[in-house]
Amino acid sequence: MNARVRAVLTDDEGTPFAGIGVIRLLRAIDEHGSINHAAKVYGLSYVKAWNMMNRLEKNIGKVVLKRTSGGQHGGGAELTPFGKRFLKSFEAYQDRMSRAAETGRKRFLHELNKEEDK
Repeated sequence: MNARVRAVLTDDEGTPFAGIGVIRLLRAIDEHGSINHAAKVYGLSYVKAWNMMNRLEKNIGKVVLKRTSGGQHGGGAELTPFGKRFLKSFEAYQDRMSRAAETGRKRFLHELNKEEDK
């Protein structure tokens, strides 16, 4: 038996705006330098990926991506320094949650088995 948790950030109404999908997309943008290329890696439309990034920035109130428009040499996108910090901090947050879930799972099993001994 395993415990699994996923970090998700929501707005005040409870609508998710950052989770594993956004984190994967940010990593891919960082790797490929393009929202379009990152979207294709995960089977998303460019518009869907663009909207995910806009929703993230709107909700956290900070710019995560520096976008360059297309043209003769094409456009691109890169994570801002804040975007890199957000990605790193979110991944650390997810790791802390996973470790806490594992500790909780072990305690749960210990308490469950303790009850059987009575």
